[in-house]
Amino acid sequence: MAHDGHDASRTSWIAEAIEKLTRAACWRPGLTVWLVFISAAVCGLFAWKTLGVKTSRNDLIDPRAVYQQRWNRYADAFDDVTEDLVVVVEGRNRAAIIRAIDDLGPRLERESEYFRNVLYRIDLSRLAEKGLQFLSDDELRQLSIRLRRARVLSTMMPGAAQLRQRELAESQEAAISGLADQVEQLLGAWRNWSRLPADQQSQLTEQTRMLVHQLAQPGAEESSPTAASADRAATIEELKVRYLFNDDESMGFIQAQPVVEPGQLQGATRSVERMRRLVSAIQKRHPDTRLGLTGVPVLEHDEMKQSQAEMAEASVLSFVGVSVVLFAGFRRLRHPLLGMLMLLVGTAWSFAAASVAVGHLNILSIAFAAMLFGLGNDFAIVYLSHYASQRERGMGLYEAVIDASRSVGPGITTAAFTAAAAFFAAVLTDFAGIAELGLIAGWGILLCNLLTFIFIPPALVVWDQSWRPPPPQTPESRFAAPRLAFGGVTLAAFVVLLAVIGQHAVDVRYDTNLLNMQAEGTESLKVQQRIEEHAEGSLLYAVSLADSPEEALELKRRFEELPTVQRVEDLASMLPPPPSPRRTEVISFISNSLAALSQMQSETPDPSRIGESLDQLLAELEASTGIGLDDTALALDDFLDRLSAAPLARQIQMLTPSASAIPPEFATLANGKADEPVTLDDFPEAFTSRFVSRDNQWLLKVYPKEAVWDGQPLKQFVEDLRTVDPEVTGTPLQNYEASNSIWNSYLEAGGYALIAVIILLWWDFRTLHEVLLALSPAACGLLATLGVLGWFDLPLNPANMIMLPLLLGLGVDGGVHVLHDYRAQTGRYRISGSTARGIILAAATSIVGFGSLMVASHRGLFSLGFVLAVGVTAALATSLLALPSLLGILSAAESQAVTSPALRVVSDEEDDAERPAA
Repeated sequence: MAHDGHDASRTSWIAEAIEKLTRAACWRPGLTVWLVFISAAVCGLFAWKTLGVKTSRNDLIDPRAVYQQRWNRYADAFDDVTEDLVVVVEGRNRAAIIRAIDDLGPRLERESEYFRNVLYRIDLSRLAEKGLQFLSDDELRQLSIRLRRARVLSTMMPGAAQLRQRELAESQEAAISGLADQVEQLLGAWRNWSRLPADQQSQLTEQTRMLVHQLAQPGAEESSPTAASADRAATIEELKVRYLFNDDESMGFIQAQPVVEPGQLQGATRSVERMRRLVSAIQKRHPDTRLGLTGVPVLEHDEMKQSQAEMAEASVLSFVGVSVVLFAGFRRLRHPLLGMLMLLVGTAWSFAAASVAVGHLNILSIAFAAMLFGLGNDFAIVYLSHYASQRERGMGLYEAVIDASRSVGPGITTAAFTAAAAFFAAVLTDFAGIAELGLIAGWGILLCNLLTFIFIPPALVVWDQSWRPPPPQTPESRFAAPRLAFGGVTLAAFVVLLAVIGQHAVDVRYDTNLLNMQAEGTESLKVQQRIEEHAEGSLLYAVSLADSPEEALELKRRFEELPTVQRVEDLASMLPPPPSPRRTEVISFISNSLAALSQMQSETPDPSRIGESLDQLLAELEASTGIGLDDTALALDDFLDRLSAAPLARQIQMLTPSASAIPPEFATLANGKADEPVTLDDFPEAFTSRFVSRDNQWLLKVYPKEAVWDGQPLKQFVEDLRTVDPEVTGTPLQNYEASNSIWNSYLEAGGYALIAVIILLWWDFRTLHEVLLALSPAACGLLATLGVLGWFDLPLNPANMIMLPLLLGLGVDGGVHVLHDYRAQTGRYRISGSTARGIILAAATSIVGFGSLMVASHRGLFSLGFVLAVGVTAALATSLLALPSLLGILSAAESQAVTSPALRVVSDEEDDAERPAA
């Protein structure tokens, strides 16, 4: 069909308004430029003083969301501190780990301005005084029988019990002393191994093997007549102090909650940084252990710090890269410099607008600066490209400025408003992080659009007074001012290529695993992965609240029946049931009997001498290789680990299995509190504060069997938990709901943005087919991006989903400029040189701007840069190749055959001669 220029008067009122604004800005151009610079400085200072950064993922969520309200109730009940900093201590044996824990733990307790509720060991000495209540009825009965016999003996034979205790102590001391002498003799022989004859070496090897076998034989100590008594003693001894270990005791843990002041935007940053300094200092004091730091606050802190640093680097790289592209495109410095100055002013204005409109940045909206570098500069490029083209064709300075505002101003404004609308549409979603990003980025685009007409024109009037543009160059020597003509072959090739790529769009998946967005190799991430490997589960846990200990016990029972639950931690199950009258009577008898017998207890032998000798013997065995004692050394090493981890009563039992006594640990129970009920006051506050709130809500921590960062295990875990408690919350549920909310919100924002863009395009073009044509670069860019992601199995994630409104804005930008260029022509359409140059430079700066994110080690930022670079490239190809080809075909006279070369460069003079008068 033929076209007549589409009557540009339909948008003349926009052009007139922009022209008036430009003339006003150029009335006193020098004053206008200085006012703009001063305002930029003021805005930058204002933003620096007032704009904060929120580092928590919870800050991204709408507080009105049901799942967030559950989290907030939990946080309020437990003083707004719901996640721990976790120090992980790894070591060769339990004793080394405990030494490091005991060194760091008290230091954390003293630094109350950084940490609260420090839990490095659980002091249950008050419970130990009531330890009889933790024994079973059968254990109480057996202990009662033994005590009755002892009391009868002491009554019938005064002095006999004391004599028996002395004999027992002497027997134990003699046994330990004899064993120590035997070990020391062997140790002396090993130290002279090289000087021993071969037959004596063989005898020494066999004697050592027999000794270690005797000590390390599994179950040796349990087979003794007093094993049950020692077990009961160990149970009570372990009530005194507990450390936090994993199942195989290869890792010990310290938990500390960060102190976060009300209104503090940086979250746990102060506490995390202080903890790292302390961990580093303790690591130097304990080289036989490895200390690491992780936990949700640490992961969030590391992600935010890394994102901030890499976004700053990417912004600098983007700024430099865009400057280079502009210089290469314009072949001069003044106009690229002017465009970059406008971008700096726009960024300062945008930061101030963000401070006023929102008050802070979050871990999503912090990326808006790089987005602005990719979007905001496009307006200046198109304007300067048209201005330079007119100047090179002989137009005067002021006339070229006004002509640029009148000619390309409406297209720039339409592109700006459609891009801003794409972001503003995000405000309608219920995900606060996306809504804030949309609001900030939308205002930034509009401010850059405004600067295009109030800063660029007066700056040109001031700075270009002495500029004498070079004469038009030949097409062979200059790429910046061609007019390109395309044919059906180009369009067909484009469609085929797009179809090949786009067919893979259906294979795109959405990755909800937040760890997959972080940089590989960060210390906190590696520590967490080691925890999950050794603990055979997850560091994350869900939270359920009960109104009473009875309800907590019932919930625990039901949670433990779920196939996706590994274990449930709570305080209610640690409380013994209220004792019956008969049980209370037995406990009172045992306590009184122990009080009487404790006066007769002799001193317990000290096994430390033999322990030191065995350690030295182990060192000799490990140093002696090739003599067949490797298994013996391993057995001795295992025995020493068990010996060092055992309480004193069990150590004596392990070294003197034939001895028999009432273990001295039972003397702890010889007090008047043994039959008193166990209460919460018997537990340390740092422990109870984690499980019982101020308003007496009882907390259960529900741990999954599998790591629940990935989507399917997380989904199943959440669904199972809600069958027991629909109000369950916790970090896994927050991650599950937030990732789904991000997906839905971006789709919702994309839908709203599309509606807003269509309305704005209709307002500009007033014809359906032109609206659809203007949308085609965005649609093709999105399809190509999804196709590439599906083809190479690269997932969408919460970081790169922002591409939806971005690609819509970037793609429509090119389409709008092509359509406005199309409207300005008659006859068969061929894209003008200034329009082509503007689109190419705008797209190139966007590709460089967003592509700069690909230098980030943060995988979320890298993926964002990648998808945007791919999308903008596809949109550029559509705007520069496919859309002009299609418009050329549509605008050809019906009587003429559509036959044109795939690509023909036409000079300005030739084209003016060929083109009919408008």
